[in-house]
Amino acid sequence: MGDEGEPGVTGQFERLDENLGSAGLGLTPDDLAELDDASTSVQVQGDRYPAAVQKMIDR
Repeated sequence: MGDEGEPGVTGQFERLDENLGSAGLGLTPDDLAELDDASTSVQVQGDRYPAAVQKMIDR
């Protein structure tokens, strides 16, 4: 395979440092309340996965 990496996987390490840095992020109770308010105001519509994919989950 050489240096081209795994087929179908692109940029897998592109944001690694950024994502690892978020592990140290601290959220205040006010931050959490704001996130909770924002997320509960979103109305979820439709299925999470297409029917064919859902059949493969938890078989």
